Amino acid sequence: MKLNERYFYCFGCGVTGNVIDLMARLFGLSSYEAAQRLAQDFGIGLDKTPAAIALPKPECPLLKAYRQEEVRCLRVLCDYLYLLEKWKRSYATGQIR
Repeated sequence: MKLNERYFYCFGCGVTGNVIDLMARLFGLSSYEAAQRLAQDFGIGLDKTPAAIALPKPECPLLKAYRQEEVRCLRVLCDYLYLLEKWKRSYATGQIR
């Protein structure tokens, strides 16, 4: 089976469709019931407009903390690299301090 953001395709039986079609086939639902179930499972209110649904989700606090830690680690590694290069030049020229 091939799945992507726009459609699915079953290589075994040749069935294709969108996410609502897939949900309906998997659970034996009508298209309307499948759409309702998807909306419920993903917290999408049926009364929301598409523009309101498309609003960006707030960033995960753990992801933000991870990215900050990643930047800090990169900074430390760059400092060590600078220090090692400085030591390498000092030892090569015999100017150890």
